[in-house]
Amino acid sequence: MPDRGPDNGGTKVLVKGRNFWPFKDETIDNANDTFCMFENLAKVPAKIINSTKIVCVSPPSYVLRQSIVEVTLNNQQYTDDNNIFYYYRPPYLFDIRPRQGPVSGGTKVIAVGSNFRDTGNISCKFNETVT
Repeated sequence: MPDRGPDNGGTKVLVKGRNFWPFKDETIDNANDTFCMFENLAKVPAKIINSTKIVCVSPPSYVLRQSIVEVTLNNQQYTDDNNIFYYYRPPYLFDIRPRQGPVSGGTKVIAVGSNFRDTGNISCKFNETVT
């Protein structure tokens, strides 16, 4: 979660599973051998949160639009679950119309740009106010 992010990478991905901390002996630490593999892209370090959650950061992908993500706890064997992470081109804003309105708000603004997709969760941010 999430299962998608911008093609320039940098998305914190929460991976849920089991046995991410498989050792009962507290002195054994597999943190340095735990990675997420974004197939055909990169192997990135993973941070173990607990036995059912790890976090990794998606690498950039300017060509591939999706990548299978697998996990290793020993830097040798990987899971084989075929979870897919999808990449998209982030939206780019060229212009807004009108460029001004009353401080009370309520002005309908048209955004002109590229790579807009109807994800069902579209918002605009004016300073710190999200609409």
